[in-house]
Amino acid sequence: MTSEMGEMFNAIRARRKKEKEARRDAFDPGPEWTRHCDTHYSRDLLGTRLDYWPGTTRFRWCGKSRHGDVMGFIKNREKEASAS
Repeated sequence: MTSEMGEMFNAIRARRKKEKEARRDAFDPGPEWTRHCDTHYSRDLLGTRLDYWPGTTRFRWCGKSRHGDVMGFIKNREKEASAS
């Protein structure tokens, strides 16, 4: 028998799983992205590898992990590089 608290946590886990799946499905990689598996992509950004996990919105670049809008991050880095 599952407790009321257990049911609540199961509902939270199910909702988070659906949200991750929706983010993975919404990610539309272009030809510059390399797909390693369903959950992991990478590409070159200014001569350095950028790894991206769309389900969690986590990405790693230059030895630093970040969360958020990877496409906005890429645009900002390319804009900064072209301004230099």
